[in-house]
Amino acid sequence: MLTEMLDPETTAETADREAFSQLYADTMKEIAEGSVLKGRILSKTATELVVDIGYKSEGIIALSEFPDPAALKVGDEIDVYLETKENDEGMVVLSKRKADRVQGWERVIAEHKEGDIIEGRCTRKVKGGYMVDVGIEAFLPASLSSLKGYAKDAQLLGHTLKFIIVKIGRARKNI
Repeated sequence: MLTEMLDPETTAETADREAFSQLYADTMKEIAEGSVLKGRILSKTATELVVDIGYKSEGIIALSEFPDPAALKVGDEIDVYLETKENDEGMVVLSKRKADRVQGWERVIAEHKEGDIIEGRCTRKVKGGYMVDVGIEAFLPASLSSLKGYAKDAQLLGHTLKFIIVKIGRARKNI
């Protein structure tokens, strides 16, 4: 007989509040820092994008993280890396470069193993060798870069060549 003692309006209000809370909770995704997520561009300024990832607040990404920022439009879906759920201003911290790096690493590891031949472009000279873009940045030691027809170091830069994967360091995520 307990139900007879309760005020019907209070019971309805409580039920409405609980239903609303459940609806709100259902709209929130459970997201983990360090994961790659799909985001939708909400707005674009001269220097940054505001991206919705379906969380309680939006994130901002600098346009400098994109290879072709002019091609980006409001409403486009992009892959982003969740660095942290909330910064000092309450914004989600996202990165396009890190998302590309994670996806590139996963793709290269899934498709190749040590000893495989992979195509890449020599992007820059660094101490001890070169950096080569093979979907992710890989290191080419100078001692292994002896190529016929390329007498000078600068001649390698910018060229797309075939390379042998000598070692894959899974722990440090390097090739």
